[in-house]
Amino acid sequence: MYRQFTLGWSSLLAVLLFAVAPLAHAQTASCVFTRDLSFGDSGSDVKCLQQYLNSTGYTVAKTGAGSTGRETTYFGTKLRRAVSDWQKANALVPARGYFGPLSRAAYTALTTSSTTAPQIDQGTATSSPALSITNTRITDVTLTSAWLWWDTNKPATTQAYYSPAPYQYPGIERLASGTSTVHAIQLTGLQQNTAYDIIAVSRYVSSTTPHMYEYASSSIMRFSTSATSSPDTLRISNAQVSNVATQAATISWSTKKVASSKVFISPFPYVYPGTPWETPGLTKNHTVRVGNLQPSTTYSAIAVSDVTATTSPFAYEYASSSILYFQTTTATSSPDELRISNAQVMSMGSTKATVAWSTNKLSSTEVFFSPAPYQYPNTHLVGGNSVNHGIILNGLLSDTIYDVIAVSRSMSPLGIPYNEYASSSVMRFRTQVSTSSASITVTSPNGGEQYVRGNRYNLTWTTAPSASNSPVQLSLIATTSAMQTLVPLTTNTGSYSWRIPTTFHTGSYKLRVSDALIANTYDNSDNYFTVTMGTTTPTQPPPPPINNLPDVTIFGYKSPLTATPNQNVVLSVGIRNAGLASSSASQVRVALSARSTFYLPESVFSEAVLNVPALPASSREIEIAGTNIAWVNWSTQIPGNATSTTSTIYLIARADPNNTLLESNENNNESATQINIKPQTSSILTPEQLSFANKLATLGSVDEALRLLRQYLYSIGYSQ
Repeated sequence: MYRQFTLGWSSLLAVLLFAVAPLAHAQTASCVFTRDLSFGDSGSDVKCLQQYLNSTGYTVAKTGAGSTGRETTYFGTKLRRAVSDWQKANALVPARGYFGPLSRAAYTALTTSSTTAPQIDQGTATSSPALSITNTRITDVTLTSAWLWWDTNKPATTQAYYSPAPYQYPGIERLASGTSTVHAIQLTGLQQNTAYDIIAVSRYVSSTTPHMYEYASSSIMRFSTSATSSPDTLRISNAQVSNVATQAATISWSTKKVASSKVFISPFPYVYPGTPWETPGLTKNHTVRVGNLQPSTTYSAIAVSDVTATTSPFAYEYASSSILYFQTTTATSSPDELRISNAQVMSMGSTKATVAWSTNKLSSTEVFFSPAPYQYPNTHLVGGNSVNHGIILNGLLSDTIYDVIAVSRSMSPLGIPYNEYASSSVMRFRTQVSTSSASITVTSPNGGEQYVRGNRYNLTWTTAPSASNSPVQLSLIATTSAMQTLVPLTTNTGSYSWRIPTTFHTGSYKLRVSDALIANTYDNSDNYFTVTMGTTTPTQPPPPPINNLPDVTIFGYKSPLTATPNQNVVLSVGIRNAGLASSSASQVRVALSARSTFYLPESVFSEAVLNVPALPASSREIEIAGTNIAWVNWSTQIPGNATSTTSTIYLIARADPNNTLLESNENNNESATQINIKPQTSSILTPEQLSFANKLATLGSVDEALRLLRQYLYSIGYSQ
């Protein structure tokens, strides 16, 4: 019985961990590709690619545009998914639907009866540095585990593929959450005395074109679990936390070799990679002072040291401590403790900015900054000693988002530094565009137009090239100069179709179109246009006070934490009226998307509009069951191609999507929650085991999952 359970349970875990690679098809075609093809491209080569995929079993569309005999010249979402399926079947990594140089080479090889080995499709080189992996090393090898480390030149994902040597595609995948330029993954559960081959892989997603990706991979590295540690292996001892304050703490440890001193810290529980802190130089007795902490908060910290290894086949030796835990003191600390206040970024130009702050006693002037998100290593600037601090950041990139931290170290009246630090929170700012070319011009309505409530009108504008890639915000300015948001964010297409709600207040307005990313880039209508009720319009009463209106917003979700492709699910969205007036019946727009916002429509897999009943007023912004809240349900299916785009999708909801309700807060209507996608595999389970796996995958409660697991084990006779 125990042997039978072990095999069945291993198969059951395989449902959640592995995917079966599809078989490649025999393919023939006569296309000539002289360029890379990606989402948004057009041309006869795009049409030929569609014809080739349709003829070889990778259907672009079953009916309509893109189907067999109705191929088009446009590279859209359907073609990207078909290309992704073809890439996966032919061992091209990553299979993301980008038809780059290696995909073109694979096509040529396939149509001339050649074969293609697994490769990384990097795309075409651009003017910006391509993503690259450097400084790869394998450390801390034991009989059953090892650590893989590497660096990238851009913040990117952390994943690795390995198998017993020689490397066997696709290998076993290991992932770490978040993005970083310093990467580490621990491999566990390895076989003793076994040689392994491993590949490091990172993905970079551009903040300006989120549907485009860059990938980089290392060469195959080999190591063996038979390796044992030398007595001279770098080790950390006596790691401890001391001098804990409201916003800082000291981590200290020892090594027998001269090595570096680094600490990675995060709020409890530890979340990789944590925030890095470092004391420059090499030593055997290490001390790192970490700052920018929150009062009365529990933190996790790991001490790390590395040293150049002269006898190791790898470039470096690494050692790390176990996780250290500590709690910062409360904010009611000694009034003499060094404190930072009024920290701000000001006087931002295209290549420089000024950071200013104050301290309660004489201290140093230091800043640490990097392009957002804040990352290590960063740029460190030092100024003079003062209680009123200011430092200029020069040499910045124009139209770029930065994160900066202000740091001060207390000084004696003679300028001798004390071991007391204070730091600000991370401050984010964006430099200005280096030229005056970023501009927006409203073209309609531009003054004098007569709009009637209940009708639909096109709002139009033009943008200069440097502002054309940014989303925009649309607002209305009344004659009283009061401004209300019409559309919080929308893609910059140059037009927006606005159906004026029948409840909209009549009067005169100007349209403002603002760039959502470039500061102070907007334009207003030259003069006022008028919104009326039509020829039979009675005198319109004055609008109610802004605080005497409904406020319909999203307050919660009910959805599985994990799901599999093509799984049927019921997703629920909670709607609450937090305003002081009752709301009429409205709607909520829901979608499953690769991104957490509606303003990237190319990322949406599926969507629907659901009806929301009228909701009574609330005297406070809390959930009151059965009165001012409503749950609306959406029966849908997890997209079958979700894992070809991302391992995570989002359930997005936007209350009052057509802005038919006049609310006290028009800017809090959109929200999102995350659903993790597990690869779908060919099942070798019994029907009973498959039913149990499906139940377990839909549970969001750990206690409920454990209860069901115990029940299942007992039912198959495993009672230990």
